[in-house]
Amino acid sequence: MTGLTLDQDYSFYVTALNPGEGPVSERLTVRAAGFPQAPTPITEVLNSRTGASIGLEWPTPTDTGDSAIVSYTLAIIRENQADLLVYHGIATKAVVEGLTAGQEYQFRVKATTAVGDSPWSASTYKFLIVDQPSPPLNLELLAYDNTYVRFRW
Repeated sequence: MTGLTLDQDYSFYVTALNPGEGPVSERLTVRAAGFPQAPTPITEVLNSRTGASIGLEWPTPTDTGDSAIVSYTLAIIRENQADLLVYHGIATKAVVEGLTAGQEYQFRVKATTAVGDSPWSASTYKFLIVDQPSPPLNLELLAYDNTYVRFRW
């Protein structure tokens, strides 16, 4: 059925014709729902980045099309290749593992309701994966006074 107005209730019933009309079914009332908007922005979960993983989160779309979100899909955008799906679930955050230090990764996310999928997030979000530095070794105090301290490692 087409031409319905979003957020409008519609009632339906069915009868059979053979050659006369049969009894009317129970009336079913439904509300027309639309597709959700894309969740945006994708942000890094504080202190989640390691040399091989990153925690990402995103908000629920501001407009869900009057239908509950049933899942989110997070993907890495790869140049000249199909996107790599890295998360599918109901949470609005995910830890993406198996990444390479020194690489920059672009991510996008979409929401799914019973009506269907939102568009992918319009903007892509880039994150550089970096190794955490090792702790300094062989720390030595070289000089100090009441205004400075000098170390070597």
